[in-house]
Amino acid sequence: MRSYPTLEALLEVKKDFTRSMELEEIPFHRASQENAWFTKPQINHRIQCINDGLLQESAMKAFSASCEDSTQGKTIALIPSGNIPLSFASDLICILLAGHNALVKPSSKDSVLTAFFIDLISTYLPNRVHITSERITSYDASIATGSDQAQPFFTQYFGKKPHVFRRNRRSIGILRGQENQNDFENLAEDILRYHGMGCRNIHHLIVPKEYALDPIFEACSNLYPELSEHLWKENHQYRYTISLMNKEVSFSDGWLTLREADDLNPPLTCVNVTRWTTEDDIVRFVNKHKESLQTVVSKKMGNLGQAQNPSLLDFADGVDLAKFLNKL
Repeated sequence: MRSYPTLEALLEVKKDFTRSMELEEIPFHRASQENAWFTKPQINHRIQCINDGLLQESAMKAFSASCEDSTQGKTIALIPSGNIPLSFASDLICILLAGHNALVKPSSKDSVLTAFFIDLISTYLPNRVHITSERITSYDASIATGSDQAQPFFTQYFGKKPHVFRRNRRSIGILRGQENQNDFENLAEDILRYHGMGCRNIHHLIVPKEYALDPIFEACSNLYPELSEHLWKENHQYRYTISLMNKEVSFSDGWLTLREADDLNPPLTCVNVTRWTTEDDIVRFVNKHKESLQTVVSKKMGNLGQAQNPSLLDFADGVDLAKFLNKL
């Protein structure tokens, strides 16, 4: 029977991660000083998602089984975005399970948690993951995540070797008028977790033509205490004022703005809303934007509340990392 020593080591990392959270050994204060959007509830939620989803034994075993035995691991340069805590965790776990090593250049917005996580991993997998603040020159392949504006930079510096470049993507929620209170609470989680800054957060809602938006505001209000109040409300006031000046059809409860618009790029603290009349309208909207979508949630799909809790096998941008890493 095939053994998975890296998987076993990562299960020990999972135990230590859980223990550190329970004993409050996570460097919450320093992480929040570095990035005020990283509040303690958001960090704890991210760690729980990593433990429950990315470090789940069955998912890691399935990923490992799809990888070829590597006799000589390659060095994968990992350049994360830093928009949510430990945004690179899935990529790093996949790299290690595939038998490769990682050279991580942390985001300046997430260096504290990055160092903490990698220290935990290095306890059980020494010399498999290294951190650098310098320009990366010695590597075999790269995985880089950033804005659309960062893509030319990625191409210039990393484009000559095997690579996965990730750009801006958005996620949408489809409502059909059959949702209950629990569904709205799950949707609120998808909208507000990590202050809505992740590509898997719901940035756009497709709702029936006469759909009342009040239940969305009511459900979201339960999560407002977990937000960075000063930063969030300052942004909201500014963005909502701009919306009013532009005479947009928008609604606000003082924390969140729901704005009727068809694009997928609402500003922070805002979710765009498109109204549909027939199911064909939904299909057309999704098809129109499919190249820009990260995920879609709905009651019908049974995944409300799960947008920011992906499995290790829910590959970002639809890029199968097992296939990519196997080819190196």
